[in-house]
Amino acid sequence: MPGAWVDRYVGTPFSEDGLDFRACSCWGLVRLVLQQECGLELPTYGDLSADDLLAASRRIGRAAEAPPWLSAVRRLQTFDVVVMHARREEGGRVPGHVGVLASPTHVLHVERATAAVCVPLSHPTVRHRVVTVARHQSMVLSELRSA
Repeated sequence: MPGAWVDRYVGTPFSEDGLDFRACSCWGLVRLVLQQECGLELPTYGDLSADDLLAASRRIGRAAEAPPWLSAVRRLQTFDVVVMHARREEGGRVPGHVGVLASPTHVLHVERATAAVCVPLSHPTVRHRVVTVARHQSMVLSELRSA
């Protein structure tokens, strides 16, 4: 089950350029959680809007496959970043949406259609959309230090 910290974020409204508790884009929510809960400072990608899905998908895809990110993690852990296909009105699938794991089985994310929600990875709204899961390298280091 997700930790109590998740309650601080659930219900945060969507805004295509939001980066704080008042409103967040999907990346803004991931960035906010990792900043508040893990002390990580991540880029804002302020030059991309949530509406620019093709550019966002390229940026997200490249970022999840390069340092400081380790992609395709096998053992999921809290604060891993889930890269998902974005919902597109014109159809098609493009990896342009992200969320953060609230536990190894639940993802916290926000989209235009809803405020931030925490749902199981098996939920019909996300289960077929997951492309990869990435972990920030500092999370691996902190995991090794605490072992």
